[in-house]
Amino acid sequence: MPTEETIIDKLAGLMEQADRLDKKIVKDKSKDAVMLPHVKNLLGDVEGIVLPYSRKAALGMDASRWIEIGQFQLATVELLLKGAEDVVAKFGPDFDTAG
Repeated sequence: MPTEETIIDKLAGLMEQADRLDKKIVKDKSKDAVMLPHVKNLLGDVEGIVLPYSRKAALGMDASRWIEIGQFQLATVELLLKGAEDVVAKFGPDFDTAG
């Protein structure tokens, strides 16, 4: 079962990864195409909502629910970042989007 510390550690690593991709991808439209703004929102939610609520939970059961929510959101972020990295690896950091 994940703990708050594992969520915090994973969050820090994913924030660094997202920041590296944000600096690497040249065009804002391309950042939108790989959902980088959505990734940053999810990370911000874990940092600003999930973790504080897990700390404030009166019952251990409630805290573990918040931790599970954080774990789910971070798993989603991992998949989105993997996809974004694959696109950058295939097309380069200055890739263009259609439309």
